Amino acid sequence: MSIVLAKHWMEIFVEYLTILLEFFGAVIIIVGAVIIFVRFIQLPYHEPSTSIRLRLERTLALALEFYLAAEILKTVTIHDPSDLITLGVIVVLRSVMALMIHWEMGHDMHVLDVEKQFERNVQFSKHSPEETNSGD
Repeated sequence: MSIVLAKHWMEIFVEYLTILLEFFGAVIIIVGAVIIFVRFIQLPYHEPSTSIRLRLERTLALALEFYLAAEILKTVTIHDPSDLITLGVIVVLRSVMALMIHWEMGHDMHVLDVEKQFERNVQFSKHSPEETNSGD
């Protein structure tokens, strides 16, 4: 009898913890998206938006980690094999999404490095001594 009661309380605890983790993921997405949107609006038109995209990707990756944690936690309370298959598919899809986001982050980090190098070269060329024409 006490094992059944302990199992019941564990399922309730896991359910609330799962809801809390999913809530954290949603809050991260909402707050991050609002902050990133405001920064995007403030960005001058001629400025590249790579750093803003990178921040959005990091926000989505962090939120996805919370969602994955919630899905993994749900495996504790699975009773039916069909639920396990459904949960497995969800975990695989979210893992693929995380991999795609991380790949995009790597690409955008490379683009950001190229943009910074370009800006340094432009700054250097502006401050280098101008060549003087001896014929003038």
